Amino acid sequence: MNKIKINDLEFGKINEKNIQPILEEKFNKLINNNDINKYHSIDFENDFYGVEYKRRRCFFGQYQSLMLNKCKIDKAKEYDKRIFFIWHCNDDLYYWELSDDYKIGKGGTTRRGKNEITDVVYIENKFIKKLSLLAL
Repeated sequence: MNKIKINDLEFGKINEKNIQPILEEKFNKLINNNDINKYHSIDFENDFYGVEYKRRRCFFGQYQSLMLNKCKIDKAKEYDKRIFFIWHCNDDLYYWELSDDYKIGKGGTTRRGKNEITDVVYIENKFIKKLSLLAL
């Protein structure tokens, strides 16, 4: 594994630990699934909610949409609970509740020394809201 990928994984791991108490203010007590399997499709969950967290090094609105690996959507659809995708952008926290409001395409990165382009979904910004506005 190259240094960029190692740094990206560590960046994600640190941010997941830091965000859990903040997410628990909205979703109540959550289990971190990555403590069991670091590649789990849904980072956090409890009896009522599944929460996938993504830390992004951009500001919301910098791009027309936000992207997720399609396999995360496919796996989320298997759950019998409400699933939320949370993006922690440079300016705030944003969410999208799983629905059919997305477009399928190709995306990813090549900056880590190999081609990581894969099937992704693009969620247009109009479907994404500030987490502070979420009322459960």
